Amino acid sequence: MTISEVKRATRMREWRGYIGEQQASGLSIKEWCARNGQGEARYYYWLKRVREEAIKSAQRNQVGAELIRVEPDQMVVGPEGKATAGVELQPGIVVRYGQAVIEYRAGTQAREIAMLLKALDEL
Repeated sequence: MTISEVKRATRMREWRGYIGEQQASGLSIKEWCARNGQGEARYYYWLKRVREEAIKSAQRNQVGAELIRVEPDQMVVGPEGKATAGVELQPGIVVRYGQAVIEYRAGTQAREIAMLLKALDEL
């Protein structure tokens, strides 16, 4: 990743936060910008960019990511694609993103899964 890409990603995260703050505040965009020292034109510029990025991300996720529930009665597939017998299974969540497969067992904190999904969203 180049420096300019890192800077843009940082600004994108920053503005996603600002946009979320404005929406949660109950203030109009004009009022929020005035109170927070932001120009309306700049706000709308970043709102457009954040929306465009959200659309791209949703399109990538439709193609590359899949969430499935793992039931206890399913077989576990070990390395080399062979079914592993005698493994005690627990319900959980499997996240598939491209070639990556991440499995969470029952009892995993929701925030851990949310952090992973957020990181995948930012790829």
